[in-house]
Amino acid sequence: MAQDNRIPEGVVPPPVKPPVPGSVLSEVSPISNGVMSQRLGDVEYRAELVPELTSNPLATLGYESIREKTGGDVSQLIKHVMSNVETGEVRGDDPEYPIFGTNIRGTRGIEEPPIIRVQTTDRIDRFGKEWIKRGEYDWLRQAQYEDGGDEVLAHELGHEAIDLLWDQGKADEMATSNASPVYEEDVIRVMDYLRFADLLGDVNPRSIWRPKKTRYEREPDTAEERLNHPRVAMAILTKGHDQFDGAVELTPYERQVADLVVKVNREAAKQLTEKGVSTEYPAPLSSNSLAAINKYMGNGAEVIPEPKVERAAGGFIDRPLYDRNPYG
Repeated sequence: MAQDNRIPEGVVPPPVKPPVPGSVLSEVSPISNGVMSQRLGDVEYRAELVPELTSNPLATLGYESIREKTGGDVSQLIKHVMSNVETGEVRGDDPEYPIFGTNIRGTRGIEEPPIIRVQTTDRIDRFGKEWIKRGEYDWLRQAQYEDGGDEVLAHELGHEAIDLLWDQGKADEMATSNASPVYEEDVIRVMDYLRFADLLGDVNPRSIWRPKKTRYEREPDTAEERLNHPRVAMAILTKGHDQFDGAVELTPYERQVADLVVKVNREAAKQLTEKGVSTEYPAPLSSNSLAAINKYMGNGAEVIPEPKVERAAGGFIDRPLYDRNPYG
């Protein structure tokens, strides 16, 4: 699992050492709690996102879109919502529609240009003292990462890219004028599960925060039975596989989503290459992805009913906020 270096090593982290004079960090004030003392648009921040972006052309295109909009200072449009447990101060949140202390894990705003906000310290702030006393800080750190930080940021960057491709006429499958339009959120969530396979070796890993459930079981709208996101991700992973190509059966709507995921990622990779960002899609399967395939095929998968798709009033299919309950 990628390490989230923005999370402090205790409830109240020690002061950050002064940066070397003349370095990038020497020009930047600490952002919150004396941590994240780097300008979000610098090379170090982009490098930190590599694990989340390597196999995700869509999120990478979203990041590049924001980088271009801001002239490199992506902190203008990417906000990590963090608090100081001593003072109660919260940084990075929307003053009118705050997400800190709510069940919303990340948002991409409706303002122009949209601002992305992601929860970064809320679980540590609330449960840190108790779990540190038990010697379980590493577990809490992982639980924070599961629904916050870079993982949620990659999700929201996917929405940034989809909106860009929609404006270019590259994602018309989401138009409500279609007989069966595709939900934007379904495309991005399938990308989430593809990342799980690449990073964790499991297309539907067990939740760290709530170990009795898998990540798919934790989705707030799983009961809608529109589609099974891990199954669609696995169908994409096994396409062209010597043994399992075509072995994952999809409903008609799931096939639509799978086709659109492949299409927008191909287009994202093409545009990134034109920008000088070397990107390959589809890329060779990583050892983790191969392990995820073997695990999935060995365990089988549940069968769900035909998808039930509702249409939005206009434009393309509306998406819910990336909604995860931080405490339940």
